[in-house]
Formats: sequence, structure tokens, C-alpha cells
Amino acid sequence: MAASATLKVTIGHCAGGWVRIESDDLLNYRWREYSYDGNIVAQRGEFTASEDAEAERIIKSLPRPAHRVDDIYIRFGALPKGGKSRNWASGEYERGVSVYRAHYDVSTGTYQPFGALPGAEIAHLLRRSKIWLVTGDKVGTGSDGEPLLANVIIIAELEYSDGGYRVKRKA
Repeated sequence: MAASATLKVTIGHCAGGWVRIESDDLLNYRWREYSYDGNIVAQRGEFTASEDAEAERIIKSLPRPAHRVDDIYIRFGALPKGGKSRNWASGEYERGVSVYRAHYDVSTGTYQPFGALPGAEIAHLLRRSKIWLVTGDKVGTGSDGEPLLANVIIIAELEYSDGGYRVKRKA
């Protein structure tokens, strides 16, 4: 093969996510998708030895999520006593704790809420509510379409930073 082409990186979301590294060589276009652990999960074409070394360096340099579970969520505010959130409109209890799906952006090292109501997120930020990265057993869907969890486990406290949420470092 001729001299190595420049490699570029594309990031998929966490929770079964991937990292795609591809060449910019249009005459011999090739790519590989890696798990966050560096295992090749799919590919098109073959990389040169120098591209293999560069891809390995890229994978090792990427920030890692602070968890090793598939279903991660963001919870705004304290966990409710009794394990059930209250529907603000009706006042009735939901089947579990109201959360939002979380996606980890490996390029920025931040978590992004998926499906969060912007107004609710902004209200919690203005109130300076605690923000949690959690997991648990999905038991249904809330009145606003958000997941509901039982047996909630707090993975880490998050803080808002640069358009996303980072694991809060202990002071």
C-alpha cells in the first residue's frame, strides 16, 4: 500500500457505542469501528501498520465513561422518598423515579441528556439541583415520555460544564 492517509475519528454514543476511524484516501477508502475497549467490531479494507499504530494511539487517548453499564440515565434533583416521582400536572405518583437517558460523548468527556424537556432541565440548573448519573431497572414510561426506574443506584454526581455534564470531582 502507498503512504498512509490521514485518519479521522467519528464517535458513536456510549452504551454499546463505538469509535470509527477512517482514512481520507478516496482511492483506497477504508475504516474500522472499535469498541471503547479497543476491539475491532467492524471494518472495510485493511489499515497499514502505521495506521494501526495511530488508531491504537487514538483509542487509548479517548476519555472513558465513568461507568461500565449499558443503561445510564441522568436524574435532576434528589431521589424521591418511596422511590416514585410525582407527576407535576396531576399530582399522582408515577410507577418509578423519573430520569432521562444519558449519552456519553467520548470526544468531550461529557454526558448529554436524551429526551429531556428543556424547561425542566433549565429549571433544575437555575435551582442548582443536584444532578446524578444513575442506573436501575426500567419499569415504565412517565407522563412526559421519560423512563421510570426502580432500584435506582447512583453512579456519580454530575456538574454542568461546557454544554454537557461531567462527573463532579471531589474537592
